[in-house]
Amino acid sequence: MNELSVEKTMTIKEVSEVLGVTSQAVTKHVKAYYPEKLHKGKTTNLNEQEITFIKSKMKHTTKVVSSKTNLEKKMIVAEAMKIIYDEISCLKDQIKRLTHSNKLYTSTEIGKELHLKSGTELNKVLQEKEIQYKVNNTWVLTSEYAQNDYTSIKQIELENGKIIYDRKWTDLGRQFVLEVLS
Repeated sequence: MNELSVEKTMTIKEVSEVLGVTSQAVTKHVKAYYPEKLHKGKTTNLNEQEITFIKSKMKHTTKVVSSKTNLEKKMIVAEAMKIIYDEISCLKDQIKRLTHSNKLYTSTEIGKELHLKSGTELNKVLQEKEIQYKVNNTWVLTSEYAQNDYTSIKQIELENGKIIYDRKWTDLGRQFVLEVLS
């Protein structure tokens, strides 16, 4: 908005013609918001910022022609650009999640990303932070985290009939661990 030029001005009569209202209606608002601008017998000039402000105030009390000032157009474009930027950012996050949504990660893989020696070290750190604990030689998440789809547990039956549980981290779980430990 610093790009506004105070040299671009319009008289009250010109503003009233552009907005489709009477000169008296514009003068009333100038008197209310910019009284220092009014001097008897002198032409009152308003810059774009003042015109835009008066127009916004007149919308509530008078039917104003819907033509936009350059400032209003810039504000609309800026708002649209912000909305588009937010949408793109959201889409990027969704694409990132979808790219790895089916991949499962071992504790070792995540531990290495965090520059730990092993998955065992990662598991101990997560236990110390009360994120997980061990039951029957299997790491399980505490109740606070168990319902968040952070892990996928696969039951495997070995040839000798013994059943083991293979826990791997989902991408959501990986992101969680990286955030907690970074």
